[in-house]
Amino acid sequence: MRQVQRFCLLLLVGLATTSCSLLYYGYLPGGRYKYLRPRKKVELSGRCVALKVVDHRAQRRAIDCSAIQLDRETELEGKKGVTLFEEYAKFIIEQAGGRITSSCPDVLTISIEGLSFSLIGVGYIVPHGLVQFRSSLDGREQSYCTDMTDRDEDSPIGQYSLRTRRNASRMIVSGALRRTLEEMVSDLSQQ
Repeated sequence: MRQVQRFCLLLLVGLATTSCSLLYYGYLPGGRYKYLRPRKKVELSGRCVALKVVDHRAQRRAIDCSAIQLDRETELEGKKGVTLFEEYAKFIIEQAGGRITSSCPDVLTISIEGLSFSLIGVGYIVPHGLVQFRSSLDGREQSYCTDMTDRDEDSPIGQYSLRTRRNASRMIVSGALRRTLEEMVSDLSQQ
């Protein structure tokens, strides 16, 4: 009888530590949004821009590069999401050697159109980081869109990582922001 109980206990522990467990992106304490260093080396060579971030998410229910509906009830709604986006944009531009000051004659206007996350699945959960924005500088307008999952090569979390729901959602949003802002900075370096 004792061996049967031990076997059942070991089986439950084994199931709890595999990718199909309920603990996958489960119930442990969460983390903060992180500013991830750029993966690609882009040089802005001290280019100076004034940054203006505008929130245009109010009427959007989806982004152009994903069929997933935006969750309008996350912690990223309102001022917190705009602040995160603005600080992350400053970080990525400065990492590329750019300068951001309000006295610069070139104004980089960024309109946030989507900033959210989604956790899809039962048992095995796939986190999605959803970002879309439009940038405008010197009369040139460009749109950027990302739907990042933990399966993507540049994802900050691995496909079989043991993460909490909060930590997974925050890390995948950080990764999606990094990818999308890097694309924008790369385009800026060629202007």
